[in-house]
Amino acid sequence: MAYDDEAVRAKLSALNETQESIVTTAQWVMFHRRHAEHTTRIWLTRLKDSGSSKRLNLIYLANDIVQQSRARKKDDFPTAFSPIIAEATSIAYKGASNEVQQKLQRVIEVWRQRQIFEEPIQLAIERRISDINSLRTQSRSGLGSGMGSSLFSSSSSTSTTPVPPELAHLVPLQIASSRASSALTHASTAAEAEYTKVTDPSNTGVTPARQSAQLGGVLKTLSAASAAIETSLSARIALIQSLSALLESNQTLLAHETAQKAELASRKAQIEEKKQAIEDVILQELSAHSGGPGRRGSTPNGSPTPLSAGQGPLEMAAPEMEPLSPVVEPLTPEEPAPPSLLAIAQPAASVSSALDQAVAAAAMRPKRDASGGSMVSVKKMKFDDDDLAAQMGGDANGGLDDDVAAMLE
Repeated sequence: MAYDDEAVRAKLSALNETQESIVTTAQWVMFHRRHAEHTTRIWLTRLKDSGSSKRLNLIYLANDIVQQSRARKKDDFPTAFSPIIAEATSIAYKGASNEVQQKLQRVIEVWRQRQIFEEPIQLAIERRISDINSLRTQSRSGLGSGMGSSLFSSSSSTSTTPVPPELAHLVPLQIASSRASSALTHASTAAEAEYTKVTDPSNTGVTPARQSAQLGGVLKTLSAASAAIETSLSARIALIQSLSALLESNQTLLAHETAQKAELASRKAQIEEKKQAIEDVILQELSAHSGGPGRRGSTPNGSPTPLSAGQGPLEMAAPEMEPLSPVVEPLTPEEPAPPSLLAIAQPAASVSSALDQAVAAAAMRPKRDASGGSMVSVKKMKFDDDDLAAQMGGDANGGLDDDVAAMLE
C-alpha cells in the first residue's frame, strides 16, 4: 500500500488491542519513516477523536514504534513523537478508567527505565499525569495532591520532582529544538538523496528538459533543508542563550554565597574569642574567691595564668556535708566505775604508817620513876591499840571504810 494520508488513517482505524495488529501496523509505519513527522500528526489527530480504549491502543502503537526505532538506532520516530507525546498521553489518561490508567502508567515507567525519550520530554509527560491526578484528588476529597505525588515512586527521584520554576522556560525551548532537529533530519536526508541522484555519473541519457526539472527539484529540496537548518539553529541558539542566562545567574549566586560563607566564618571566630575571654574572667574570679589548690591563679597584669602542659582540668573543692544520720545518745546514763582495790588500800596504808611512827617515838622517850628521879631508858614499850587510839584522840579505825576496817582487824 502506497503512503498517503488516507492509507495512514485506514491503518490507524483498523488497529486493535492484539499484539499482531500493533506489530503489523508499527512495521508499516516504520517502513515509511521518512514521513515520520507527518505520520505522527495524523496519529495525534486520530487519538484525539477516539474513545478511551482506542486511545490506549494508539499509545501501545507509539510505544512499539519508538522502542523498535531505538533498537535499530533510528531516531526518526523518537524525534517526531517527542513534541507531541506529553499531550497525547495526558489526553489518553484523562477520563480513562483505573485499569486503563494503570496500563498507561506502566508504559510511562518503561519509557523512563529504557530512556526512550530525552529527560525534559519524560519530565513533561510525568508532570502532566501528576497534574491530572492532583486535580482529581482535590475534586474528590480536597486533600491536595495525593496520588499524583507518588505516581512514579518506583522510578528515579527526578520523576516525582516537579520542574523548578527556574527551569520551566527551558522545557518548551528544548521541545522546539528537538522538533526543529527532527525536521532538519528529514529535509537533509531528502536533499542528500536528490543531490546524489542528480550528480551520479552513471545517470546518462537524460534529456536536457528532464535534467533541468531534476535540478529544479534538487534546488527545492536544498532550499527546504536550508530553511530547516535555519529553524534548528534559531531554536538551539535560543536554548543556549537561556542556559547561559541560567548559568550566569547561578554563578552570581555562587559568588554571593561564597562571600557569605567567609563573613559567617569571621563572625563565628569573633564570637568564640569573646566567649573564651569571658570564661577566663569567670575562672579568674573563682580562683580569687577560693584561693585553693588546683585552680588557676593570675599573673601580675590580671590575666589568668595559663595551664601547664601536664596540668589537668580544673577541679572544684568538694563542699562540706553534714552526716546523713545524727549521733544517737544512749538511752541509759553511764554508771561510775567502782573504786579499784588500789584506791581502797591507800587509806589503810597511811594509817599503818602513822602507827609505826608513833610506836617508834614512844620507845625513844625517857621514863621517870615514881619518885620523880632521873629518867630511865625503856627498851621496849607496848601500847595497846586502845591506848594508842586514846593518845591519837579517837578510835584507831575511825574514818575507815567498813571493808578496810574488817581487813585490818
